[in-house]
Amino acid sequence: MRMTRRGFLALAAAVAGTAGAAGAAADPAAAAAGGAAQAAARTWLVPRYGTFSALTNTSLGGDPAVARNALGQGTTWFSVIYHGEGTDTKSPIPPGYTGTAVLKFAAYQNGTDGLLDAISDGLPSWVQAVQYDAESWDFTPPIEKGAWLYNPYPGVSYAELFCRKAHELGFPVVLTPSLDLCNNKPNPAYPGAAPQYPVAAGERNYEAYVRYGLASAARWLLPGDMYEFQSQALELDPGLYASVTAKVEARVREVSRGVTLLAGIGRTEANWDGATAAQLTATAQSVAPIVAGYWPNLDENATRVPIMIQFLKNLGY
Repeated sequence: MRMTRRGFLALAAAVAGTAGAAGAAADPAAAAAGGAAQAAARTWLVPRYGTFSALTNTSLGGDPAVARNALGQGTTWFSVIYHGEGTDTKSPIPPGYTGTAVLKFAAYQNGTDGLLDAISDGLPSWVQAVQYDAESWDFTPPIEKGAWLYNPYPGVSYAELFCRKAHELGFPVVLTPSLDLCNNKPNPAYPGAAPQYPVAAGERNYEAYVRYGLASAARWLLPGDMYEFQSQALELDPGLYASVTAKVEARVREVSRGVTLLAGIGRTEANWDGATAAQLTATAQSVAPIVAGYWPNLDENATRVPIMIQFLKNLGY
C-alpha cells in the first residue's frame, strides 16, 4: 500500500524534532534516554541487497538482532535498484520489517531501466518512493551526467525532470547524486566531449560538488522528500566530513523546506578506506546535529561486516 504524503510529513517532523538532540545532558540517565530516543528516530537509507543482506549474514559476522534494532524502527527506507523487471521487481522491505519501499534508478530514461522506462513497463504496486542515483558509471547516460542541474545544451535538468515526473505520480523522491559527477573525463554527449562539471587544478571532487552547487537540486524536492550527500569518501577525517556536509546542508535548507537530509558512511571493496568502527562512529557523530540519519554502504565481506555491526552498536543499537 502506498504511503501518503501526509504520512511522510509526519515522519519528517518527527525526525526534525530529534536530529538536533546530540547535545550533552547533565543527568546521565537523561542522556541515556535521549540517546535511545535519537537512535529510535534515526532515518536510514538501506539497499536491500548489499547492506541489509550483509548485516544479517552471520557467516560474515553479521548480527540480525543489531540490524533489527537499527533498521526495524519503521524509519528505514529500503531500496532496490531497477533492472527492467517491470512489475516482477521484488519489494525491498525484508520480511517482518516495516519501512518505506524505494525503487532506485540510475537514469531518468535510457531505454531499459530508467524511471520513464519503468513507468512504461508498469511500476510494481509496492513502490512508495523513487530514488535518482546519478553517478559517473555506465548506468547513468552521459547526457544525464552532464545535466544534473540545468544545462543549456540539452535545455533541461534531469534532476528536475525526475522530481517532476515522480511528484506527478504521487511519489516522494530521494536524490543521491555522487561526488564523481564532478570529473575531467570526456563526456561524448556534449560538444567537444567536454566534461560538464570539471574539477579545477588542485581541487577535489567534493570541493567542485560544493562550488557547482549540485545540492541545489533539492529545490525540486517537496516536504517529506530526501536528499542524501554521498560523503563517505571523507569519512577518515571527521572534521572535513562535518565541514563539507555542513555546506551541503546549508544549500539544501536554502532552497527547500521539510526535506530529510542524510549522509553517506562506509565504503565497499572498490573504494574501501580501512575505516574502523571507532572512526565511523566519530564521523557519524560529527554531523549528528544536522542530519537525520545515514546511508550505510556495505558489501558482503567478512572484514567490513563486523566493523559496520560494531558501528551500529556504538550508535546505541
